[in-house]
Amino acid sequence: MKFLVTGANGFIASGIVEQLLQAGHQLVLASRSANTGFSVKQVTAIPMDFNQCLDPEAWIDHLQDVDGVINCAGVLRESIPGDYERIHFKAPQALANGCLRCGVKRFVQISAVGDAKTSGFISSKHRFDEWLLASGLDGTVIRPSVVVSLRGSYGGTSLLRALSALPGVVMLPGKGEQKIQPVLLEDLASVVVQQAERKGDSHTALLYVAGPDPVTLRDFLLAQRQWLQLPAGLCIPIPLPLVRIAVQLAERFGGGPMGQTVNTLLERGNTVPANATTARQENTGIQPRSVIETLRLSSSFVQDRWHARLYGARPIILFVLSCLWILSGISGLVHGQVGFAPILNAIQIPTAYQGTLVLATSVLDIALGVALWLSRWRFLVLGLMTLSVLAYTAALAVLAPGYWLSPLGGLAKNLPLLVLLAISGVMEKQR
Repeated sequence: MKFLVTGANGFIASGIVEQLLQAGHQLVLASRSANTGFSVKQVTAIPMDFNQCLDPEAWIDHLQDVDGVINCAGVLRESIPGDYERIHFKAPQALANGCLRCGVKRFVQISAVGDAKTSGFISSKHRFDEWLLASGLDGTVIRPSVVVSLRGSYGGTSLLRALSALPGVVMLPGKGEQKIQPVLLEDLASVVVQQAERKGDSHTALLYVAGPDPVTLRDFLLAQRQWLQLPAGLCIPIPLPLVRIAVQLAERFGGGPMGQTVNTLLERGNTVPANATTARQENTGIQPRSVIETLRLSSSFVQDRWHARLYGARPIILFVLSCLWILSGISGLVHGQVGFAPILNAIQIPTAYQGTLVLATSVLDIALGVALWLSRWRFLVLGLMTLSVLAYTAALAVLAPGYWLSPLGGLAKNLPLLVLLAISGVMEKQR
């Protein structure tokens, strides 16, 4: 069979694509980047931005000879206002209408568990769920609880790993009594693939996919910490008002998963309705494994521990770099041409241009320090920071080599700074 999979570079899609390939299916993988990491004959990769593909015509050419669609596209937080509406409703609606035009009947939608009133993420997902089930397509809506994998993590599950891996402590939102019902990515993928391959009469279904029993967030974090082979940590409850403040700061200044969607999980938990797992098993015959028990019976690797520990270090590194560039710019504005004259004279900058150069570089430093928090351009900003450090390091190294041995480190301090910038660039690629 041939399937079109959207959001193909995402965490959930990765497990689904893997099982589809193992089953021998042909795939059209749609994502923002055509680079999906799969270089096999079974795969055709196409760049499709869900913020732009809002008309059925955008999908028609890619639906030829396709037997079914699996929609995994989604964002936990809006980069720009309207992302939820476009990515979770309008774009998949356009894709589904394209399916109706092309005679593609089967459509599997990856949705989310939760109360639509508590989150724009959930409400936009559920609006399309309802539309799909009434569209006339052979539609299956799958609503998973928290999706985890022992082979990797992304977004909210990376944040939960980081919370469980803090040095000496485990930070608990509230008392950590929120209930979640985590499911392994591999088990979720099995349900999705089964529904995509299903033969027989057309039908619609709403399936909840979760582990066999709810667990508290505290027990889940402690099980992850044990799996990571870290010493037992002191559980520290964080008052929910402080969690909300952190969420608001992250929403305003951050680019990671810590936003209103994840805050809903941290405050309210995430479980499926009563009897939903029984109904799913009757429909599919698949019983997902217990995540807690799987963690107890599995080994982690050093890469898992590195990622869990460094995930929390990433925003700290960005904060330090941002402060360094902003303070450098302020220093230039405060000291002006007079303060920097010895350095500028050493590299033979004419006096007439020194004031303008100090002002321009100071403003640039401040702009780069502020822009580092704009996640859409962060990789570019890190590159510009690296170029600026390399430029003035090279100029001073050639024209004023004595600065290598100047008090308080001089140019030598730029070497670890360049390493830190390189590490930040590597860590910026989250998928």
